[in-house]
Amino acid sequence: MAPVVVVTASATAFIAVQVRGDREENGRLARAASRTDGMQQANGSLGSEIVYLVAAGAFEDDLPRELASFEAGAASLAGSMSHEQIVGMVAQVDALGAQALGALDRLDVRVPPPVRVALGRIPDEELERLEAGRTTGLDVGAYAESYSFFVGRTQEDAGQRERAQAELVERAARPELWRDPVFLLPMAGVWAVALSVVFWVRRRILARVARVERELDVEREQRQALAGRNEQLLDLVGVARRIASELDMGAVCAALAEEAMVLAEADFALVSLVEGDRLVPVSTVGGVEAGPIRVDTGFVGRAVDAATTSTAVVRSDEALPGEPGPLALLVAPLVAARQVLGAIVAGRRGERLFAEDHEGAMRLLALTAGAAVEAARLHGWTAELAELDELTGLYNRRRLQSDLGRAIGARSADDRPVAFAMVDVDHFKTFNDTHGHPAGDVALREVAALLRASLRDSDVAYRFGGEEFSVLLPGTGADEARLVAERIRSSVEGRAFPGEEALPGGRLTVSVGLAVGARGDARALVEAADAALYEAKRAGRNRVVVGEVVAGDREGLAVSGVAGLAVSGVMSPAGRGYRHPGGQEHRLGCHEPRWAGVSTPGRGGRPGQVRDRAISRRNWARPIGPRSRARVWNALRSKSRPAMRRASSRAASHSRSPTL
Repeated sequence: MAPVVVVTASATAFIAVQVRGDREENGRLARAASRTDGMQQANGSLGSEIVYLVAAGAFEDDLPRELASFEAGAASLAGSMSHEQIVGMVAQVDALGAQALGALDRLDVRVPPPVRVALGRIPDEELERLEAGRTTGLDVGAYAESYSFFVGRTQEDAGQRERAQAELVERAARPELWRDPVFLLPMAGVWAVALSVVFWVRRRILARVARVERELDVEREQRQALAGRNEQLLDLVGVARRIASELDMGAVCAALAEEAMVLAEADFALVSLVEGDRLVPVSTVGGVEAGPIRVDTGFVGRAVDAATTSTAVVRSDEALPGEPGPLALLVAPLVAARQVLGAIVAGRRGERLFAEDHEGAMRLLALTAGAAVEAARLHGWTAELAELDELTGLYNRRRLQSDLGRAIGARSADDRPVAFAMVDVDHFKTFNDTHGHPAGDVALREVAALLRASLRDSDVAYRFGGEEFSVLLPGTGADEARLVAERIRSSVEGRAFPGEEALPGGRLTVSVGLAVGARGDARALVEAADAALYEAKRAGRNRVVVGEVVAGDREGLAVSGVAGLAVSGVMSPAGRGYRHPGGQEHRLGCHEPRWAGVSTPGRGGRPGQVRDRAISRRNWARPIGPRSRARVWNALRSKSRPAMRRASSRAASHSRSPTL
């Protein structure tokens, strides 16, 4: 094949050289002829322009010898044409001269400067002077030199034109080698073989190109898949950041369920967590109904038990009791520190299986989410420990604030009552002073255990501080709350505490202040219970006193006691009043707090007087002294319960004692 290619290439190159040489020679001769024609055209335009300029009297100087032959023609034109016609012809032949000059430039003819001046356009001001019959400033010498230049070149070009035409005729009569049939026939055979080889090579090249294109297509698909994978990983990074920013377990599980449904293109998704030997659903999306199951039960439970990502089509599953089959499920266990915490479950209604990409995405999501779930669980444990009292194991006052706020909000939504009790250990300071603080701690733990055992499932006990406890009873009315409070009191009274014989009465007991509100805020409820507790202390301890948050146009507190106890208690902000047990409600139209029946300055009350018995607006007792009034007022401002009690006791000693 190589000799054929070499011969074909050599012959083709030889023919190409011959053809190129012929074309160049023909072009050269054609350009020589064109230059001759251009020179003749420029010479004719120049001569016509000189005749008309002489006829119009444009030159101020005498005509040189070279232009003397134009005088006869100019005189003939001047006799046969008007001056205006001659000037018009000057403008026309001037334009033709400019065109001839441009043609010479295109033919690469070197033209001296005088010729450019003579063949160039005549300025407009010169034409205007010529129309006015005046001579112009045109250089007659430039026209003379131009005429001499063209006369000499025309004679030379005429000879060159004749030689070029003769050479063209000679070349046309002489046969070329590459046009000879003796040469062309062998070359045709060589070209045929060469073309066959070329087509064969072309076929091979096209096959190679097709194979390369297929490889490129595969690589392109792989790159697209990799780009999709990278995008998925970026989405997972965003999901991980979003989940890592959450510390609440509910928020973490809700975000996981939403992202799982999107990544797996599922109809529903849920997140379940392991609690002991059970798998409990925490968050669901897509309208799915889920329930708790044993870890080794059903497809979901077995996948969690095996700690492997699994997918299958099932007829039903115990974890989804509300979903009739068939179901396509994809389960990805949540693992952290080699411990299975739960699982992310994505599902489709029907038999549409999940692809490998979906399974891989769920596996990555579970891997990134395991640490977040563990962090949320640890945070929940830490938060719960922070809300527990170390001594008694009850919730502390911090937890009480949040629970009470939620209970008040739920009550405002459905108008259900909320009960709140304050429990105080009677004579506990005496017990501590007698037996020491370790014994007091043991007694407090015993009281807390009795308190917890006396409550219902919906009730929550708290350690309020010191020897004081509190109980929150959501959705509980006054009668039911009184029964719970009485059960607490009686359980403590019936328990034998070591060293209680040293206390007054020989027993360790508790006093309970209870408040029930249908409306109001958390502070009002706590103040009412505290006021009721104070009344229980004043009435002799070891008893239950029920106070109530009064419902009406204005929120207020009322305190009612046992055995016809006269009313005395806390006056909360504006417009709260008192209710006598078995009597009518009385409101105080003042805006300042009141404690233990002490009136402070404000609308509807007179400063420095004590309220007594039925607490009507006109039933006032004798005034108390200024020192007692100032002591009570300062205690109210400091919001210190012990200080308020001491101040109230001293103030009450100046007035009549309530009737029991």
